[in-house]
Amino acid sequence: MIIRTANAYAFSSLHRQRTASVLIIIGIAAALAALMTVVGIMNSLQGVQLTRIRNAESFDISISGDDIDIEKVREIEGVASAWAYLDIAGLAMNTDTDKVGYVTVRGIESGLVRDSRFCSTVNAYLPGQGICLGRGLSSDLEIRSYGTLKLTILKKGKTAKLVPFSATVDVGGFFYTSYEGFSDSYALMNLDELRAMSGFERSDVGVYLQSGADLGSVKKSLEQAFPGAVITDWKEANSSLYSALMLEKGAVIVFLGFIMLIISYYLKRSTRRMITAKRKEAAVLQALGLTRAKVTAVFLVQAMEVSLLGIILGLLLGTLISKNLTGLLKGLDSLVRLFTGKATVLSTYPFTLSISTAEILLFPAGILLCAFVFSLAGARNAMKIDVMEILKDDARN
Repeated sequence: MIIRTANAYAFSSLHRQRTASVLIIIGIAAALAALMTVVGIMNSLQGVQLTRIRNAESFDISISGDDIDIEKVREIEGVASAWAYLDIAGLAMNTDTDKVGYVTVRGIESGLVRDSRFCSTVNAYLPGQGICLGRGLSSDLEIRSYGTLKLTILKKGKTAKLVPFSATVDVGGFFYTSYEGFSDSYALMNLDELRAMSGFERSDVGVYLQSGADLGSVKKSLEQAFPGAVITDWKEANSSLYSALMLEKGAVIVFLGFIMLIISYYLKRSTRRMITAKRKEAAVLQALGLTRAKVTAVFLVQAMEVSLLGIILGLLLGTLISKNLTGLLKGLDSLVRLFTGKATVLSTYPFTLSISTAEILLFPAGILLCAFVFSLAGARNAMKIDVMEILKDDARN
């Protein structure tokens, strides 16, 4: 009886209740679809950026320490590959133009450029001798072709711990990468050549994980295998960027969450207005033996039914958008070009949606919770009525 009565009340034509219910359903559906779309695109873009950083610059896990047995690292469960590398900061100068730039010289094993994870982001040729410059760095130094440059680094000294050391090195190649931050500030060298130049024999170890491997579990295994080493995962190595991306995502969710709160508040007002309009019916139901709690439940179920219909419609709409996102963006780009005469990035970038099941479930749960709280508050406030007084007033009228 409660559900049947709530269903009748939800779409009653009295006092424009049907119109209010339909508008609330549309509002919830539009807000949920927008939330799914925005968070899905943001997840996808952030995932691409973080993948580029992990593959090119920071590895999944980096190990620093003395006497790290790289073969032992490769035997750890979950490790796909491990490579020795050495990063040394310095200055690079084009001797022909006197252009100077900061550079991080990374010495790597020749096999790294054939690793699928590395070469998926970095396209490089590592010469037997010389230095391989990123395209952004070579542009800043105005080095357009093979030649030489002056490289200044801190070298291991005999009397002092570190001493400045300058050398003229051949530019043996160039590389480009989908992660601009790497090609703008890094140069690649053969690891043995950089060791000989700097005097450092030790090197760090970069680890790529197998697909599906748990980062925390592998890191814990490495810490147990190498207790004296400093082990850093990619989130820690890029903590500022990772935190900024998560903050950006959180801000968008909070902003869209406020939209949900506003819609839920209107659910409260709609419920209260409907109960006020149906005070006589509510009084009659109580007179027939229904408790105030059951009468309140009728109107609460009505509000939850409207919310649930909005959620179902929103999930369907969000799924439809995700499956046709490219076509929708191209259509939007055509519309913008029609009015402005200029193309946008919407038609050129391959936008995709990436949203987890937990996020999909979290958003409807939040909507239902807000709808329940606000509707319950509205129903309880409106149900503070005296049954006999209402019936007397009706009899007098």
